[in-house]
Amino acid sequence: MSWSTRVGAPTGATSAEEIIGKSDHDFHRPELADRYRADEERVINEGVELIANIEPVLDPRDGKRLWYATTKVPWRNADGEIIGIAGIGRDITERKQVEELLENRERLLQAVLDALSQLLQSTTLDDSIETALAVLARR
Repeated sequence: MSWSTRVGAPTGATSAEEIIGKSDHDFHRPELADRYRADEERVINEGVELIANIEPVLDPRDGKRLWYATTKVPWRNADGEIIGIAGIGRDITERKQVEELLENRERLLQAVLDALSQLLQSTTLDDSIETALAVLARR
């Protein structure tokens, strides 16, 4: 069975000719290519559908981390036999960056809340400040 990869940003390829006969290992770091291959083997061997699977990708042109939502499903012939994979990927990097910013903001707000809570429980000003700083330092 032949394994192929994708044309577009995740590979840096601009035409089908640049990827024919190649695998993800020709375009991506081994740990990422191994992950993509394992997913594809599950689709081929088990007939599972991977819908909106979130995958990290390193852009081979500049090494920048990207995130893709990929869908990979078995491609079946008229007899129902799996003969390949049909798939599509969508760059969701911007969404993941916003999610990360929101998670960081949530952690910061929780740290402030914890520090304020400690301040309110302390009996002296020195205890209050020391406790609040300790709480914030843990975040």
